[in-house]
Amino acid sequence: MKVLISGATGMVGSILIQRLLQQGHNVMALTRNTSNADRVSNLAWINWDGVSELKLNVEVDAIINLMGENIANRRWSESQKKKIYDSRIFGTRTLAKYILARDKSSLRAFVSASAIGIYPVNTGAECHEGSQYGDRFLAKTCRDWEGEANNVASHVRVVIPRTGVVFGNGGMIKKLLPIFSLGLGGPIGNGTVPMNWIHVNDLVTFIISALEIPTFVGPYNLVTPNPVSNKVFTQTLAKILKRPSFFPVPPAALKLIYGELSTLFLDVQNIIPKRLCEANFQWSFSDLDATIEDAVTSIMQARK
Repeated sequence: MKVLISGATGMVGSILIQRLLQQGHNVMALTRNTSNADRVSNLAWINWDGVSELKLNVEVDAIINLMGENIANRRWSESQKKKIYDSRIFGTRTLAKYILARDKSSLRAFVSASAIGIYPVNTGAECHEGSQYGDRFLAKTCRDWEGEANNVASHVRVVIPRTGVVFGNGGMIKKLLPIFSLGLGGPIGNGTVPMNWIHVNDLVTFIISALEIPTFVGPYNLVTPNPVSNKVFTQTLAKILKRPSFFPVPPAALKLIYGELSTLFLDVQNIIPKRLCEANFQWSFSDLDATIEDAVTSIMQARK
């Protein structure tokens, strides 16, 4: 299968590319700067700014859209929120235009990322794929993001993975390692905020399955059936690093430092992967200890 990927240089994209190549797929990756892209054998890098009309001289069988500014990169100023929003909406819109200009029969699937941020927060209700949407910044961003992807639903099968916190050789754990390695880590407040998580390998497995299985269509909550509290997460990370975790982080301090971005750490959601369970999806990593240990090991090995 010939697969085109946007957002290919992130943690998920990098592992996805490796897996696709191992399985014998032909992969092309869109990037803003091919000179800075990692050189991978049998991978074609294509310069694209995420906004300009996409022109390819080859046909592809599937498109995977992972592009978007990292939502936790920096404090959410109005300009940063615009960057987060625009990087998702306009890039997906341009890919949709490319799809609509093609012959319907030549494209098997369009897998376009989203996030569990689409759901309401602090309601106490369980959120599955049929639940109502929230009304805050992230919810609006995800709703519009998915809307752009669904504009091609009459043209191609659209699959939308709504991801939770992704654990792997980067992301949250990589950012926390320096603090926890010094024994300065701890839970946020009383540690009761739930974490809805998934291992990057399971996310990648789902994406590849979505390319190949025609019954996969629409949104799926990409989290494990085993959410944990922030306190359990921090205790597990500290245990694996053989460090204490005695220093709770006051919510007020997070709000002061990060402003609106702090809602990522403080808001409560109870996300249910209903459609994954109905599809009998098999998680390779559903145990938190094994997941964090794998992530820490991968990060440490990458530093050598």
